[in-house]
Amino acid sequence: MYSPVFGNQVKVQLLELKEVQLVVNKFNQIVFKFFLKGGYSQVVPMELFNLHLTGDLHAISAATNLIAAAVDTRWFHESTIKDDNKLFNLLCPVVNEKRSFLKNMFPRLKKLGIDKENPDDLTQEEKKKFSRLDIDPDTISWNRVVDCNDRLLRGIIIGKGDEEKNRTRETRYDITVASEIMAILALANDV
Repeated sequence: MYSPVFGNQVKVQLLELKEVQLVVNKFNQIVFKFFLKGGYSQVVPMELFNLHLTGDLHAISAATNLIAAAVDTRWFHESTIKDDNKLFNLLCPVVNEKRSFLKNMFPRLKKLGIDKENPDDLTQEEKKKFSRLDIDPDTISWNRVVDCNDRLLRGIIIGKGDEEKNRTRETRYDITVASEIMAILALANDV
């Protein structure tokens, strides 16, 4: 089978395969749809294309779902912890009798216009600005993903557990190949 993306012959070996569809668009994206009856499928050479055949699709799902969980967790903690000092202490805990910012916190401090390197030097207003993202749950558009299409997961309500303190919101699952991280990967030129 000839591939305009790779400019050479791509050998696809498939046993017990019902359907294989190859789509190559102008962004050099390749999508394989395999409908298997429980056989063996392999794309050779594997270095050229190995989404899900070696776990890459699962890694994209895990990364997307990790971001979704982080956003929901941050929203949950900010909505349940009303004391700004307590939230600040969770973000910048005292370790070995010293409080310090992590390296990844400095870009946020700079964006907020806070030019201090010692967390103890922050005013109460600066601590509040730094600690709270003020996430509106109705504006969260980052969805969780799953690598198969499940109609019943297109609209779900999360946060119904007893420990979630009635912090529920409507969201959905998307298919992994339609996620933002997959789009970034598809448009990337190199690692």
